[in-house]
Amino acid sequence: MKHKNGQVFHPLELSQSTKEMLYISLRLSLIRALKGYYQLPIIVDDAFVHFDSERTKTILDYFRRSDDQVLYFTCNLNTSIPSAQTIKLKEKTK
Repeated sequence: MKHKNGQVFHPLELSQSTKEMLYISLRLSLIRALKGYYQLPIIVDDAFVHFDSERTKTILDYFRRSDDQVLYFTCNLNTSIPSAQTIKLKEKTK
């Protein structure tokens, strides 16, 4: 990975959340490259557990601006997602 100041980092030198951000960026780039061939929703399953609040906000804002349908599953209640766009599953009771 190359920083904007020119410094090069090996993935082992990156924090867990930075590696995950890089991985998500690569996945989203692939989705964008294949968009002309496949029109599928983006499904995200609790992918941001190691992100701090700023990184989480950044990726969720990106998804909001996206033209793609995004299905985001998480067990963490995030108040930045409007309640009209949220479905909360209740715990099954016996």
